[in-house]
Amino acid sequence: LAIALGPLYVGRHYLREVWRSILGRRSELDDTEEGMSYRMAAFGVLVGIALLVAFAVRGHLSLRIAALFFVIYYVISLAVARVRAEFGSPVHDFHLAGPGQTIIYLAGTQSLSQRDLSMISLLWWFNRAYRSHPIGDSIEGVQMAARARFPARALVAAMVVASGVGAIAVFWGWLHY
Repeated sequence: LAIALGPLYVGRHYLREVWRSILGRRSELDDTEEGMSYRMAAFGVLVGIALLVAFAVRGHLSLRIAALFFVIYYVISLAVARVRAEFGSPVHDFHLAGPGQTIIYLAGTQSLSQRDLSMISLLWWFNRAYRSHPIGDSIEGVQMAARARFPARALVAAMVVASGVGAIAVFWGWLHY
């Protein structure tokens, strides 16, 4: 938690300006050189989390546990991003520290329904360990692009297209298999 939340506290003045920009208020920041506008990034985060929570709820995870699960997941993702940015690869393997284990450790199995426990176990595949978390590669790609003076918006567009094509290819591959 300290690795993820500490930098948020230290950068609170900058993040306040980002928040002002997201809300359309006058801000000292200029996001024209960023990969996307702060407002578009915030919109993407909100839509992404909403879709993930909706997917989990559709799989019969209760709404409060689904929201808590993905909040914890994104806090861990912030920690992975910070560790990867500070130390490099591969030093961010958080075994058995995912949101499922954390919720069960804090709440106990008796306070969760069988459906919640079942769905948490089905989400184990992407949060068992974080050594293959995509945020590290994304950070390194952004850093390489900045050093090569490649336009950040073009890089983000390429990442979005690659993610979409990759998702379709995986689904097609599994259906074909």
